[in-house]
Amino acid sequence: MPTLLIVAGATAYQKSDTGIKVHVLVNLGEENPAFELTSRAELVELRRRLKDLPQSYPRADEMSRPAGYLLENHGVPGFPQQIEVSGGIVCIYLNGQRQYFSDAKKLQAWLDTRFQLAVRKERK
Repeated sequence: MPTLLIVAGATAYQKSDTGIKVHVLVNLGEENPAFELTSRAELVELRRRLKDLPQSYPRADEMSRPAGYLLENHGVPGFPQQIEVSGGIVCIYLNGQRQYFSDAKKLQAWLDTRFQLAVRKERK
């Protein structure tokens, strides 16, 4: 079963030792909700969706981009430090460099589903 842990405002948050923390970029100037991808199956799927993406360019409106996700690596070996997914673009931060790719494997849609599952689980 997937392990998704959510934080939003005063909601309890349990951080695992390793995983990918996913910030949902929806609130300007406020704390954004977040959840973690920690199961092997989730990390395998995340890697699959990041593999062999076609290169792209930064969006001209990068500063006013639509809602998306910021993924932070917390101890997952061989994984980028940060990834931002928004508006059909995947931006990977690795060793101080940004690389832009097209979201050809629907990573943002997959993260939308993971977030919805986390919210449902939190409400139970």
